[in-house]
This record gives sequence, C-alpha cells and structure tokens, in this order.
Amino acid sequence: MSATAPIESAPTTPATTPAATPPTDFPSLKVAAEPAAPAAPAAAPAPSWVEGMSADEKAYIAAKGWDKEGKGPGDILKSYRNLERLRGVEADRLAKIPDWSKPEEVAEFRTRMGVPESADKYESPEVALPNGVLDASLIAPISHELGLTQPQHAQFLEATGKLVSDLFAKENEAFQRRDALERQSLDKELGTAKAEFVQNVNAAKVAFADVLTPQVVEALTASGEVPLLRVLGALGARLKEHRPPTNGTPANVLMTSEVAKARMSQLRTDKAWMQSHADGDTAKRTEWAELQRIAFGE
Repeated sequence: MSATAPIESAPTTPATTPAATPPTDFPSLKVAAEPAAPAAPAAAPAPSWVEGMSADEKAYIAAKGWDKEGKGPGDILKSYRNLERLRGVEADRLAKIPDWSKPEEVAEFRTRMGVPESADKYESPEVALPNGVLDASLIAPISHELGLTQPQHAQFLEATGKLVSDLFAKENEAFQRRDALERQSLDKELGTAKAEFVQNVNAAKVAFADVLTPQVVEALTASGEVPLLRVLGALGARLKEHRPPTNGTPANVLMTSEVAKARMSQLRTDKAWMQSHADGDTAKRTEWAELQRIAFGE
C-alpha cells in the first residue's frame, strides 16, 4: 500500500458566532423603579366663618341664607345698614311696643318714650279760661294715666282749655238769648207799671245793699237776671208798704233814713236819671220827694 499521504483537511473558517444578545429580562437583576411621588394630601377646608357661634346663631344665619356659598359677614353688614336707613333713627331712640299685660315691659316702654315717673313731674303751662285759669293739677293725673309725654301733656292742656272756652262761649250765648227773651216777656207783663217796677227794684237794691253781695247776686242770677229783678221788685213794693206815714207816726220800717240817703247818693251819680228828674219826669220827682221825706223828714 502506497503510503497514502495524509489528507489535509481544508482549513475551516471559524463560524461566526452571532453576538450575544443581552438578556432583556433578568428578574433577579431588575433595578427597582423610582417610587412614585405620593399624592398631595387634599387641602383642608377653610374654617367656616360661623365657627364658634351658638346653635341658635347658626340656625338664624342659615334661615337668612348667609351661610351659603358666596355669602358671608359682608351680607350681614349690608342688611344692617339697610335696616338703619329704613328705621331712620339711631338704635337708642327705638322703643319696642310692649306686651301690655306685662307691667315691666310697659314701664320700660313709658320710660323710653319720655313719660314722667309721676303726675307731679309734669311741667304745666298756664292756660287761660274765660273765668280764670285752668287747674292743671286736675289734668296731670289723666295725662300720666294715658302715658303722655311732656310735650303731649302741654298739648292736652291747651286742647282742654280751648274746649272749655268754646263750651263756655256757647253756653253764655244761649244764656244771653234766653235772658233777652225773658226780659221781653217781663216788659209785656208789666206794661204801664214798668216805671214803678224799676223804682221798686232800685229801692230794694239800696235797702239790701249789704245783703246783695257779689256772691249772692251771682247765685240769684245763675238762671238769668229776670228772676233777680222780680225778687227785688217785690221787695221794693213791700218797702213802700212799710214806709212811715207822712204824719210822723212811728213804724217798723225797712226804708230807714240811712237807706234813703244812700239811695239819693246813688241817684246823684246817675246822670240820665237826674236829667229826667230835671226835665220833669213825674215818677222820678215822686221818688225823689219820697226819699227826701224819709231821709230828712221833709
């Protein structure tokens, strides 16, 4: 056997080994991810402006709607300012209408209104009446009972004075009309005896001058002057019946010398009467002669 030459194998080209692909998932080598930032805590709600108030106050604010969104103390201020404009006066000048069944509320109300503590605390202006001055002490208790203030009391006095004066004027007017009618009736009744009646009245006025005081005359003329004239006329007639006779015989008389002299003095001041006497008035001459006879015994 021939020696066989060793067979040379063809050179081999080393196979290209593909590049190793790095592993894409190595759980054991995984790098922990950055932890996510914690979520920001929710903002705490702003404290309510009604915090710290009582339950009643909160209920009142809720009833007004001031606790709703967008509402706040400014709304209360606005409401208060509007209230001030509506009432028109300061708070200290306001008075609450009381429960009239509660004396303490009524007393507070009267004080706020300016009612005096008692009737004698009123200042009463002087109010003139046709026959004097109005007695304010009779009106003040009424003013106090009604709860009138000082200005109201003064107005009440003025109104009362006017009322009394008006009533007095109307009553006096009616009195004068009635008296005038009675005088006309008396004149018709007397007729031709009127002159003698007047003489009797004048004689009685002189004889009873000390009795006919202003108070007595006022009482006798309360219903008119005619009743007084009738009384004086009757008294004068009785005086004539009791005068002393011309022969000088004593008698118990009312027409004394002093009374006759007083009557003559009175007539001397009556110019109209004296003029009629001088002109020859028979009745006046007769009366004068009779007075002279009684006064001086002539």
